[in-house]
Amino acid sequence: MAIILHKKSNASLNVFIKHCEHYLRILNLGNWDIAYQLGEVDSDANAKCQYDVVAQKAVMILSADHEKLVPLKDLAKHECLELLLADMATKLAAYCSDNVIDRASHRIINRLMKVID
Repeated sequence: MAIILHKKSNASLNVFIKHCEHYLRILNLGNWDIAYQLGEVDSDANAKCQYDVVAQKAVMILSADHEKLVPLKDLAKHECLELLLADMATKLAAYCSDNVIDRASHRIINRLMKVID
């Protein structure tokens, strides 16, 4: 069941949640406690996944002014793939810079984006 942290829901957020829940099932990430919200993300992003691997909790944030040109399905898939790699990224943080981990994670995510439907 989706927990919505934003007081005002909108159609885009509801579609984003639907797609996220689809990919969470496909990727077998049902052990995570996920919340969803509209909010601010980095200027070059349309969505963001914030997580705590120890608590197994995550927040999927859809930018309140996300680009309509990027399908919500793709945004949801990308953020769920970020969560798939969360344990690895967290463990690598002891050995690599955030920039190195982010580049490596996104190379994997970009490959998986093409093969997961």
